[in-house]
Amino acid sequence: MKKILIITISCFILNGCCVMTSQDCGCEPSSKEFLIDEPKEWLMSFENGEFQIFQDDNGNLDSFAIERVQDTGRIGGDECGADSEIERANLLSINRYGMRFSIEAMERNHISTNYVESQEDFIQITMNAQTEEFYIFNKNTTAEILNNFDWNGESISVLKVNCTGSSNCFNYAMRQYIISKELGLLEFVDNNANTWKRIN
Repeated sequence: MKKILIITISCFILNGCCVMTSQDCGCEPSSKEFLIDEPKEWLMSFENGEFQIFQDDNGNLDSFAIERVQDTGRIGGDECGADSEIERANLLSINRYGMRFSIEAMERNHISTNYVESQEDFIQITMNAQTEEFYIFNKNTTAEILNNFDWNGESISVLKVNCTGSSNCFNYAMRQYIISKELGLLEFVDNNANTWKRIN
């Protein structure tokens, strides 16, 4: 009886998985997924090797070095998935250790902020760049597109991500940030409630 049970369980497991190749599952893996233009547009203002300079309410300055990265990720599962093109901009503070921000274009038509960072230290969201549908990973966090945001006397569209109403917000390196597709990271609020605005 034990042998029959072991054989039955083994057959069930082997039939439920792709044993050797994706064809064992009747699956045709797609070719590499390339990014469409919409998510890539969110990274155009981040030039590799450049700096973005921010000033807080008290007049303190901080500069963030920009690093551009191209990579490949996996989407759609192991057997039937596909490689997917990724473009990322990392912003690293030159004055404060651990203060950083990242935005990436991924999964063909999505942008994601702080995707490679710890959810305990950074607010993460993903947005479909075509539909503006959000996927929010942290509690007490909101994300929205503001179409009439005033920036230096001009009305522009921005993505605003904010943590509110929770003591956990103070654990995040940036508990609020505002990004423009055309200009990049414009403003953020740090874990000490200081507002930093971009000045270059």
